[in-house]
Amino acid sequence: MDMIKESQKRKFNILIGSDIQRDGMYCELSEIVDDKKIDLGEIFFSDTSLSYSASFSDTVIPLDILEWLIETSKKRLPTKINRKFFTSDNTACQVR
Repeated sequence: MDMIKESQKRKFNILIGSDIQRDGMYCELSEIVDDKKIDLGEIFFSDTSLSYSASFSDTVIPLDILEWLIETSKKRLPTKINRKFFTSDNTACQVR
């Protein structure tokens, strides 16, 4: 899922996805310049450690865009409590 927001005459994008190799989900922030996406950083939730981490490039990011990324991550990434996963036969499994 892609979301776009403008700030200070710059255009930013958030991509939400899952990373099988790192075993978790992320909200990735990029800037759109001349129709190309430049990766700026991400907030990642690890299913292994049940913790969040953030990493960013050296690019200056407007505060309202950082707040947007954090709020989006809080809404879209899993929480540590009440995560439900479904098996191949659609049976819900509770994970703590």
